[in-house]
Amino acid sequence: MKALFVDDDVEYSSIFVKYLNEYCANLNLRIECDVCHDLKKIWDIAADYDLYFLDIEMGEINGLELAEKLRASFKEKEIIFISFYETYVFQSFRVKPFAFIRKNELKTDLYITLSFIQERLFEKHIQVDIPISKKNVLKVEPADLIYCQSEGHYVQFVFKSKENEVCRIKLNQVENILEDYGFIRVHVSYLIKDDYIDSIRGTEIKLLSGQVISISRPYKIAVYSRIFDKKAGMYYDRNSIKPF
Repeated sequence: MKALFVDDDVEYSSIFVKYLNEYCANLNLRIECDVCHDLKKIWDIAADYDLYFLDIEMGEINGLELAEKLRASFKEKEIIFISFYETYVFQSFRVKPFAFIRKNELKTDLYITLSFIQERLFEKHIQVDIPISKKNVLKVEPADLIYCQSEGHYVQFVFKSKENEVCRIKLNQVENILEDYGFIRVHVSYLIKDDYIDSIRGTEIKLLSGQVISISRPYKIAVYSRIFDKKAGMYYDRNSIKPF
């Protein structure tokens, strides 16, 4: 994984990279991190990275505005904000950051964030068996499954990197198996992987693909709570893991 740390503070950048390399070694996590101080050159190199660590206050450039531009161009790449000011946390939600690191709590917050990244990478290799009949199972990688759509007695499995599959099974059965892998029931006919949600407005969910899916009324509160809790947890659930 390649990461880009964007900050106009040269001294802090060195401190950040030092701890990043130390914690990655402890976690057996491979992240190659480059640093960018010349903010005018970001767009020349941005496409080469999987992950962006962005300071929010950088002189003439605002990290939140930069993140919005990055998100518009690279929807599936991860953004992590870094700031001394926690008041930016809720403003940052609009670009769906992976995490928010407090500069004055760098050691703790960075270690926890890297632990979350490690979990995310592990999840990408998980394979789940969905029983279709007594003899047949559908092997699914949850990280590659965008959503499931119920069609009568059948469920269509829509994948990111391979052809869709249709199986005779109830969506409730699929939900029971996949609910622990980041899938949200948004409609009687739809079960969606939260990683592929681009935005939510009113009773509509927009996927990263641009497809729009309706949220039915019985699921609206649960959907909003799930998405908010997931993001809020990245910022505030800081007691279970401690850095070395």
